[in-house]
Amino acid sequence: MRRLGGQSQFSASMELRSKAGEAFSQLHDWILENIESPLLIEDLAEQVMMSPRNFSRIFTEKTGMTPGKYVELILLERARELLEVGTQAVDAIARISGFKREESMRRVFIRTLGITPSQYRTHFNKNNH
Repeated sequence: MRRLGGQSQFSASMELRSKAGEAFSQLHDWILENIESPLLIEDLAEQVMMSPRNFSRIFTEKTGMTPGKYVELILLERARELLEVGTQAVDAIARISGFKREESMRRVFIRTLGITPSQYRTHFNKNNH
């Protein structure tokens, strides 16, 4: 995934895929393909043919983060992409990016980036410049 314009070509999704390593790269793709669906630990574990408990333990050891945090970061990256180039309402972006509700997305943005989704859009949206 490449960023548009003059932005850094850093991609959180590529970094996450790298952290997941070979063992979980197909899971990464599956998460992206199913981003609008509920992504429960049981579903993730089933994709890699493991029990939820074993999957959670091994995934955390390999990536340094829980499966829940990993999914959250993928959703955040998708929301950021949509805010940078899209014109949809913030609540629509929350649904499309897998957060389901605007408030859930807002909490993750503030906790992770220190700004709200609307502030992020104002600063990074290509249509505003």
